[in-house]
Amino acid sequence: MDYQKQAEEFLSEANASMKIDYVGEAVNQNWKEDTLRPLYEVTIFTPRGHMSFKFWDSIHNLQIMRMSLKAYAEKRYNLQFHELTTDEIANAKSELEEKKNKAHPTPYDVLACMQKYDPETFEEFCSEFGYDEDSRSAERIYIGAMREYKQLSRIFSEEEMEKLRQIE
Repeated sequence: MDYQKQAEEFLSEANASMKIDYVGEAVNQNWKEDTLRPLYEVTIFTPRGHMSFKFWDSIHNLQIMRMSLKAYAEKRYNLQFHELTTDEIANAKSELEEKKNKAHPTPYDVLACMQKYDPETFEEFCSEFGYDEDSRSAERIYIGAMREYKQLSRIFSEEEMEKLRQIE
């Protein structure tokens, strides 16, 4: 299945659009890590309204975004840069540019990660996702999931939500 196509068809059928803007590198304070990740501001527009939220991309994409031609070429060919031929450098440059052009979230990446089901009660949420009910962190995550679900339900009809749930 072509997942990108599935997401694009969903947006088209819902008369919706998505704007994904790069904000910079940051640490997500809600996660138990101190690793920089690419941060994006995403806005979904529909005839019923819009919603905006932060989207944290992968560490892998950050590494690609930061990678220099020299580092990529040396890794790709397992040679020192000065030992590479002109063709090898040109090929490495082309490959790296292609990788950098793909090193960003797509509408599929965003839609697949969204909270498309009602989280129900905090207790049910914790049981479903393996969180400790005594955790403040779990409570913040639950509140965020509930907020996201309510926003999606506001901008998409129930029929559209059913189609959205098929994007995984």
